[in-house]
Amino acid sequence: MVADEVRTLASLQQRALEISGVAEDQSGHASEVSVSVREIADSSRETVDSITHSDEASGEIASTLSALQTKASQFRV
Repeated sequence: MVADEVRTLASLQQRALEISGVAEDQSGHASEVSVSVREIADSSRETVDSITHSDEASGEIASTLSALQTKASQFRV
């Protein structure tokens, strides 16, 4: 009877160690996913910044073109 309880306890301890190992592995994977998500967020932020800068530059080009067209129309006969 005591031997059975000792075996059961040893089995439970072994299972607890296995679960702990799996949990540790899962934690490592979760950390990797977190890093990947952070990198994607950073990349997205950089993309938005680039698009915003490009949009502003396009606006400046349009404004310059409009000014040039106005000046060019003054020289038409």
